[in-house]
Amino acid sequence: MEIDSTDIIAFLIKRSGFSNEFEIPFSLIHHLAKVIESENEDILTFCDSVSIDAFRCAFTSNVVVEHSTIKIYNARKIRTNVERLLPPQRIMDLLEDINKR
Repeated sequence: MEIDSTDIIAFLIKRSGFSNEFEIPFSLIHHLAKVIESENEDILTFCDSVSIDAFRCAFTSNVVVEHSTIKIYNARKIRTNVERLLPPQRIMDLLEDINKR
């Protein structure tokens, strides 16, 4: 199974409750990806700047990348599209577990 930054970003936006303004440091995206990949041999992650920028390009009116942080504005406005980008439930459960640590 393969996941990329888009899966992780979509999960984090959903987890925020689709906050009006929300920031995600690249370091958090990379950390989550590394933990998932190191603990699950059947999952390969791609969290480079290209996959992060792909998310920004999909939502140019609501997403800005600045200083190694992705900033989301009016997340409720893009909720339906973000929900389509959510990873499979297994990945969301793993991400939730990592966030609880």
